[in-house]
Amino acid sequence: MRHLLLFIIFTISLQSGYAELKDSIPEEGIERVIALNDLAKEFLDSDPDKSREYSIKARDLANALEEYHELSNALNYIGLSYYNQKQYNEAISFFQQASRVSLRLGARDKAGNIFQKIGMSYILLKDYPKAIFYYQQTVRIFEQLEQDDHVAETYFDLGVVYFLAREYSNSINALNSALKFYAKLDNQRGIARTHSQLGTTYEETGNLKEALSHFQQALQIQQLFHNKDQIAFNLNNIGQIYFKLKQLEKSNETLEEALKYCNKNYTELYSKILLNIGKVKFLKRDYKAAENEYNKALVLADSIKNNTLLSDIYHNLYLLHIETNDSRRALESYQKFVTLKDSTAIETPIIQTRIKTEYDDKYGDVYVAIFIVLTAIIIWLTIVIIRIKNQRDKALEILRKHNIDVSND
Repeated sequence: MRHLLLFIIFTISLQSGYAELKDSIPEEGIERVIALNDLAKEFLDSDPDKSREYSIKARDLANALEEYHELSNALNYIGLSYYNQKQYNEAISFFQQASRVSLRLGARDKAGNIFQKIGMSYILLKDYPKAIFYYQQTVRIFEQLEQDDHVAETYFDLGVVYFLAREYSNSINALNSALKFYAKLDNQRGIARTHSQLGTTYEETGNLKEALSHFQQALQIQQLFHNKDQIAFNLNNIGQIYFKLKQLEKSNETLEEALKYCNKNYTELYSKILLNIGKVKFLKRDYKAAENEYNKALVLADSIKNNTLLSDIYHNLYLLHIETNDSRRALESYQKFVTLKDSTAIETPIIQTRIKTEYDDKYGDVYVAIFIVLTAIIIWLTIVIIRIKNQRDKALEILRKHNIDVSND
């Protein structure tokens, strides 16, 4: 009887602990809207559907209360929940609603950040003209607010979008504007990555001399920070330019140096460097060495399922087998090249920017999210344990009052 009674009390304690956790959301008012938005933010990455459930409730209540700041937040989180599920058109719809509310409030900085998210969504839909429009609006807002750091970042992003749209002249202009603001802020890392992107853009236009100059400037800055992966990245780019200039010895030397700096865990870059070394060996007619480099690159590219890189490797293997009169292997490589090339035609290009979870956040670190979840679990367990202890003490007191023996059997 005593054990049954204690078990019942224990069960009730667990239920009350859970109820207390649920009841931590206020029943009404602005506090409830804020709590719902906080929960929406918390579940954005782990459970977008649950996040959207909370943010829709927050939106409806904020609308009823005419709390427009929290309404804008709720609309933003709804948009982000769709974005995380790759439903970009739906995301854009809610981001646009959030931006309109922010502009009505005069919160132009928030509107600027939302415009950036809309632009990113259009990039992923490959609608570059609309992406450009929203990034232009973002730049204009941040320039008016004199937020030079945001202006620099947005000009850089705009330069990349123009590059994706093959508007190379506009890309160079935007990147030069980014360079000017990064220099004003003495942001050396920003200057370095902008030089890298300018190098890529000039390379695409065929201006190899200008491309080489920018890659070399980026390299000099990265060497100051001893950032090995970025050093390897820029050395690989420089090696490619030397290859295109037919300066094979310089190319090979630079690429071998890149390989020494590159972390093997940076699989994509390591594979690209091996591929480029293979291309140099091929032009030097060292076909056995070239094939060896291609095969090493192939193993790495396959391990990360990078179809674009795999397609490029198979294309070079095809050319090598043609040169060595191995028609069977040439045909095999060509068939794989064509298949992979067709599959990469529908891939979405990667832009060197990130979407922000909050208006003012700069980093979406997964470790922070893990820390928050673990902290929430610890707090919940603490609540449950305290309530169980209190309920147990009360139960024992009741048993004593009724002269029920509570000593150990």
